[in-house]
Amino acid sequence: MPIGTNIKKIADKKGISILDIVKGTGVSQSYIYELLKNDKENPSLLITKKIADFLGITVDQLINME
Repeated sequence: MPIGTNIKKIADKKGISILDIVKGTGVSQSYIYELLKNDKENPSLLITKKIADFLGITVDQLINME
């Protein structure tokens, strides 16, 4: 699954809003929305790690979620 889909599923499951992710990671709102729409498919490792850490999962879990 694309990383944006994974972010959305995990955030929904944990009751985390997209704005919470923006505030908690320091990643711009527009970039997060591009990920969620799957317009950006390969974010940098730094951004991926920030998002995974904020969601309380590993980068591997975020990338390889089924």
